[in-house]
Amino acid sequence: MRLRDILQFIRANGLIRPGERVLAACSGGPDSIALVHLLARLASTVPFHLEVLHINHRRGPAGDDAEALCRETAARLALPFHRRELAPAPPPRANREEWMRQRRLAIFDEFRRSGFHRIALGHQRDDQVETFWLRLLRGAGSTGLGGMAPATTDGRIRPLLATSRSEILAYLRAHGLAWHEDATNRDGRHRRNRLRHRVLPALAEAGFGDAAAVVARTADLLREEAAALDAAVERLLPPLAESADGIRFALADFLALPEALQGSVLRAVIRRARGDLRRLERQHVDRALRLLRAGRSGRRTVLPGGLEVRLGSGVVRLALGPARSAAFEYGLDVPGRLEVPEAGAAFEALDGPPPAGLTEPHIVVPRPDGMLRVRSVRPGDRIRLSCGTRKLKAVLQERRIPVFDRDRVVVVCAADGNILGMPELSLGLCYNDDGCLGADRLITIVRRAE
Repeated sequence: MRLRDILQFIRANGLIRPGERVLAACSGGPDSIALVHLLARLASTVPFHLEVLHINHRRGPAGDDAEALCRETAARLALPFHRRELAPAPPPRANREEWMRQRRLAIFDEFRRSGFHRIALGHQRDDQVETFWLRLLRGAGSTGLGGMAPATTDGRIRPLLATSRSEILAYLRAHGLAWHEDATNRDGRHRRNRLRHRVLPALAEAGFGDAAAVVARTADLLREEAAALDAAVERLLPPLAESADGIRFALADFLALPEALQGSVLRAVIRRARGDLRRLERQHVDRALRLLRAGRSGRRTVLPGGLEVRLGSGVVRLALGPARSAAFEYGLDVPGRLEVPEAGAAFEALDGPPPAGLTEPHIVVPRPDGMLRVRSVRPGDRIRLSCGTRKLKAVLQERRIPVFDRDRVVVVCAADGNILGMPELSLGLCYNDDGCLGADRLITIVRRAE
C-alpha cells in the first residue's frame, strides 16, 4: 500500500478538499489505526486539518485499552483527540447493533455541526466484499450490492475502500504500529465473522484467489448502475405531496406504471420518506406492493425503521409512525373565531347567512342555543341530511376522505351535542327552510386557512 495510491483515491473521489477539517474515527483496530497514520502523513499535502475521535462502547477493560491506544496514537502524531462513549446497553427489545450504529451517527452529526467537514471511517476493500456477499445472500438488488460508497452526502468518507486488509496489516508492521484486536471479530455467532473466517478463505483455497478484487470491482459497477437507475426512476415518480405527516401519492398514478418498475419506484419513495433504505429487503418491498395492488382501503404495513405504508380512498401515505392526531374539542362563540391546530385551520361563526363573495368552505344552519362545540369525529357520529340520518363514517367514505385524514376532520355541534355539520366539506345539517327563518335565525360557519 503506497501513500500516493491513497492520495490518488482521495482526489479521484473528491473525499477531502484543501482547507477542510477532517475527523478520523478511531476504534483502535488495524484499519482505523492505519487510517489515522495515513491521513496524518497526507494532511500537509492536500492540505487539511486532522483530529481524532474515539467512541468507547464501554465493554470493560478491553474497551479502555482500545481508547488508550487511540489516545496514544493521536498524541504521537500531535493530533487533537476527542472521546465519546455509548450507554452500556440499548433500550429493551432494541436491536443492539442498529442502536449502536444510530448512536455513532448521532455523534458524527454532533461533530459535523461543530465545524468538521468530513468524518473519515476505516472501511476497507475486504469490508466491501463481505458486505456484497451478505447482501447477495439476503436477496439484495443492484443498490444493495453496490455496497459502501467512498463518500456519503452527510460527510462520511472511506479513504481505504480500495485497500485490502492484508495491505493494511503490512503497512502497520512496516511502520511499527500497534493495534487492538476486538474479540467480537472472532465470535462465530455473527454472520459476517463466519463469512470472513470460513466462507471467503474456502473460496481462496478453491482457486478463486482474486475473488475479493473481482467482487470489489463488481460492487463499484453496480453502484454506478444503481445511481443511473435511481436518476431514471426519479423521473417516473408519481406526483408526490410531501408534508409534516409524510408523503402521499395517488394509487391510480402508481398502478399505471409498468409492474416491472413499480418496485424501484416504491423504493425511491421509501428512500425519500425515510432518508435511507437501510435494512429494507426485497420481501418488505414485495409486501408493500401486494398491499397497493390489492387496493383495499384502510390496509397498512409497517416497514423497517417504523415507516408505515397505508392506503385510504385511493391515496397512499408513507409516514414514520401512525401519525394520528389526538381527539380534540373546543368551544366557539357566535359570533367568534377559533384556531384548531389539529386541523391546520381556523373556524369562524358569523351571524346571518353567508356574506356576498364568500368562497371558502362553509355551512349555513339554524342558530342553536348556547356556545358551539368544535371537535374531532367520534365513533358512531350521525348527521341528519336531506336523504335521512347518516353515519359520518359512511359520508367520509363517500367523499373519499382517506382513513388517515379522518381524525383531522372537524365536526361542529350545538351545545346539546347535536351535529350541525362539517364546514370543510360544506356539509351541514338539513333543516326545513319554509321561509320562516329570517337572517337573524341563521348562522354561517366558515373554515378558513390558518
